[in-house]
Amino acid sequence: MREPDGRPHGRRRTTALLFVAILLVYSANGREIGAVDTLGNVLLPIALLRGDGPVLNRFAATVRDHYWVKARGEDLVSRYPVLPALVALPLTWPQVALLDRALPGWTRDPMVYLWWMRTIAKNAAAIAAALTAVLFYRLLLQLGLGDVAFATTLATAPGSNL
Repeated sequence: MREPDGRPHGRRRTTALLFVAILLVYSANGREIGAVDTLGNVLLPIALLRGDGPVLNRFAATVRDHYWVKARGEDLVSRYPVLPALVALPLTWPQVALLDRALPGWTRDPMVYLWWMRTIAKNAAAIAAALTAVLFYRLLLQLGLGDVAFATTLATAPGSNL
């Protein structure tokens, strides 16, 4: 079987292995490395998935007094840009659906809830970074740099601020 560009299917395997390797590297520390002001973007996908829209009212007890939250009328909104949360949404919803099914009521305890949301955010970020690395690799291949594409991607992905 050949890829559309006529090359053997080995490039697909290499791409898949590269994705898994980079995902493991980004997931290796097992925790989110974030700042407090990004918590709004950790919580925003769940608010969107629960039908709340871009407001953090369901988390009022946890986030009300933080500097990165502001009141807009009766609603609490994040001061942080919402685009990262929107980009993470397709990577977040399957994890939330799985948790809803496996651990009904996982959102009852705020401390447990925040731990799960940070874990979900970490997973989504690691997947997005691994996808970026794979797209970079495929771009290098398309540019005719197949001889150095794999090594360049392996050096660039973990060596960047992704």
